[in-house]
Amino acid sequence: METKLGWVLTLLVGALLLLLPVVVQAQFNFTTNVDGTLNISKYTGSGGALVIPDMTNGLPVTSIGTNACQSAALTSVAFGTNVTSIRSSAFFFCTNLTSLTFGPNIGSIGASAFASCINLPSVNIPGNLTNIASFAFSSCKSLIAITVDASNPTYSSLAGVLFDKNQTKLIQCPPRIAGSYMLPNGVTSIADRAFNYCANLTNVLISIGVTNIGSDVFDFCTSLTAISADINSLAYSSMSGVLFNKTQTSLIAFPPGTAGNYTIPDSVTNIGTGAFNYCIGLSGVVVPNGVINIGTNAFEECYNMTNVVIGNGVTSIGQNGFYGCFNLTSITLPSGITSIGPIAFGNTGLTNFTIPSSINNIANSLFFACYNLTNITIPYGITNIGMGAFQACNLTSVVIPGSVISIGQAAFLGCFALTNVVISNGVVSIGFGAFQGCRLTSVTIPGSVASIGQAAFLGCYALSNAIIADGVVSIGNSAFADCGLTTLTIPESVTSIGNSAFSICPNLKSVYFAGNAPGIVGSPSIFSGDNNPTVYYLPATSGWGAVFGGAPTVLWNPQAQTGDSSFGVLNNMFGFNITGSSNLIIVVEANTNLARATWFTVGTNTLNTFIGTNGLSYFSDPHWTNFPGRFYRFRSP
Repeated sequence: METKLGWVLTLLVGALLLLLPVVVQAQFNFTTNVDGTLNISKYTGSGGALVIPDMTNGLPVTSIGTNACQSAALTSVAFGTNVTSIRSSAFFFCTNLTSLTFGPNIGSIGASAFASCINLPSVNIPGNLTNIASFAFSSCKSLIAITVDASNPTYSSLAGVLFDKNQTKLIQCPPRIAGSYMLPNGVTSIADRAFNYCANLTNVLISIGVTNIGSDVFDFCTSLTAISADINSLAYSSMSGVLFNKTQTSLIAFPPGTAGNYTIPDSVTNIGTGAFNYCIGLSGVVVPNGVINIGTNAFEECYNMTNVVIGNGVTSIGQNGFYGCFNLTSITLPSGITSIGPIAFGNTGLTNFTIPSSINNIANSLFFACYNLTNITIPYGITNIGMGAFQACNLTSVVIPGSVISIGQAAFLGCFALTNVVISNGVVSIGFGAFQGCRLTSVTIPGSVASIGQAAFLGCYALSNAIIADGVVSIGNSAFADCGLTTLTIPESVTSIGNSAFSICPNLKSVYFAGNAPGIVGSPSIFSGDNNPTVYYLPATSGWGAVFGGAPTVLWNPQAQTGDSSFGVLNNMFGFNITGSSNLIIVVEANTNLARATWFTVGTNTLNTFIGTNGLSYFSDPHWTNFPGRFYRFRSP
């Protein structure tokens, strides 16, 4: 029995180790790995020289957790002999880190583990370190050399440059390399971002055997003016320092240190991924008619580029194609373009833009943070406005054509200058936060709209009038919260209203429901934080109680009394009594021709308490003698 009890206690202790963080030193928080060893989950020390312990409380420290030691105060790190893995971004942006000492059992380093350690001068890779994830030492601008122990079975180094063991793949060139660099003849591939931040590199010669070059390879190589290919290369060629494929139909990489204007050769049909990335000296580019595709990130962050001429043959622009070109104020797209990727023109300096009618969808975040964009023309034919498409733009007015089916999540969020929007009949859904924070003063939701998304008009403080047409089925959580609405009519088609849909609308006094009481999703309060609004409902509708959504309800039942002594001409004016629930405010309108259906307000009456909950008010028309006959009707204010 004693042995069995001891076994049970051991299991309980093990379970606690698996479930509970262990805090045993002032500068570390620990969690327990599945095998019972310790993981540093958080460094809480004051910086300086950091020594990772071998053991803590009798347990080995074997791993450094994701994001665990991001501290600008660290100057050096020495890893204990038991550490086998350093997880992703563990020491990301440790900007004062100048020394790394790996333990003998280190086996893996996660993605971006030491990225942006901008003062780290050198890295020594020990023999057991066989797994270095992507970008582990990316953006380490002071890195002079990466050396590898000769016994390492996976990696090697040559002149401080990191390669795979057989030196067929160049993994990373230290950013402090200067002048010209010629790739060894045995190299067949170059990893993504391999030459990032090599700011003193002036020329790169691509050797004969290279057949694959990764993405964003030469970003921030601000002095690089020539990328040359061996004349006998079967995969690449160069012209005027620009790298192409062998047949020069695809532009691979433009040297970031080259300034001025550039005309792409007529032979080119494709501008590759990141081809002009961060070419900050580029002031203008001419894309010839033969180019069909402008690739992902093609001109990203070319922030001094002011002029782009795009040829008539371009049919597609990839994601982030011109992102960050904030001095690019205008661009004309060809009429045959059919595809524009997400954020393609985000954070540019565009002031106005006409979307070609050949485009079906406005991509996600297409114009994200285009702070100067004041005018946009959306042609008929567009069916979808993507998520965040115009987020944080400076638009003042927008017309959404009837071809549009959906307005995506956050499509116009943060367009603080937007005061007018026309939503044409045809739109079916308005997404989460679509117009959040806009300065709209009024909006009409057409009957084609089935759903108004969560927070769709949240924070539209100037929105005093919203017309919701019959056809809308659901209104999402906080859809009109923080608005300036004074009155609102909910059509009978609405069957669902989300939590806090009309909360914090201090000017909202009256809400009129044309149908049965809708279901409330989530919390029963949809008017929280309002200033005592009243809900009105019609006779012969169901589901109403004394309170709806946190607001008192009143039956909307005004009736003209045509059979009593009040009906007719009294004191030289035509009039009649109106009865109904106490305190109803009734707007009386008149019309002389029902065929034209033009109604004019004649008067406003409040039904004062008459008996119990019944109200009464006498209406009179002082202008009755000016017309041969008039029709009257009642409406809410």
